[in-house]
Amino acid sequence: MKKMFWSMLTIFTILFLASCGTNNDNDPTTGSEEQEKEAKVSTQLNVDANGEAMLLIKNPADNEMTLTFPSGQEVEYQLLDQDKNVVYTYSANKNFTQAIQEKKLKPNEEISVKLDLENELAEVPAGKYKLVVWSMASELSDQKVESDYEWAGTEQAEESAPPAGENDKITLYKEDANAEFVEPYEVEIDPSGDKVKQIFEEIDATNVGLLEYRFENDEKKLVLVMDKATENVQGTAGEYLFLGKVLHSYFENYPKLEEIDFVKEDGTPVELSHMGAVSTFTRDEQYTKPN
Repeated sequence: MKKMFWSMLTIFTILFLASCGTNNDNDPTTGSEEQEKEAKVSTQLNVDANGEAMLLIKNPADNEMTLTFPSGQEVEYQLLDQDKNVVYTYSANKNFTQAIQEKKLKPNEEISVKLDLENELAEVPAGKYKLVVWSMASELSDQKVESDYEWAGTEQAEESAPPAGENDKITLYKEDANAEFVEPYEVEIDPSGDKVKQIFEEIDATNVGLLEYRFENDEKKLVLVMDKATENVQGTAGEYLFLGKVLHSYFENYPKLEEIDFVKEDGTPVELSHMGAVSTFTRDEQYTKPN
């Protein structure tokens, strides 16, 4: 009897150990291996020799990813002095819409957000700083990137600016005398200024405001963030002429550009009174008054 008892106990022990050996639920390497396989959206800060900075956001995965922004603010950055004191914060003197926004990144898509440091740092003394930048997307808010940054200061920037009269000549588009189509004309702009904003201010005769802009997909796509004044564009023909001036002017001056989007502060497409929501516009189309 005692022999049978020990035999049964031995069999039970072997079966119990075998079952434990085949259970992978507690395998500590399983979760980490899956996380390593999961690609994450990356951020990178580029600063060129002229002091212009740009935050690059890239989706390296084979599937689409969504970034969620709690407000209309897409990027934040700070300037720190040699003692690591914060001397400038981008959002300190700004208000942003509180609407939640989502931005979808296609596989291997990259977007770029330009930092307008020349204007933003106008009141900051010249010196050597640390520039710290991060995306305001909930998924990326902990990914801060930084770079040494030498700010020339406003006075030196003004001294290095080209003399008056040495502006660049560019070709823009305006409506013809009969307001039926758009035609090219030449205008001078300040080469040291913001080219995108200068173009919009020059061609916009309808008081539509350009709040901000960004380049995406390796600068092949331009996203124009508009204010609510698009309702000032009157009539179907007027809407086509407005689009014609804007689109042809930017495509003319940015040869690499392939697409242009018009969006509102909350990231949704701009809606015109007669055309409705406007979608992505491409270079190979003509945007004039419809027949």
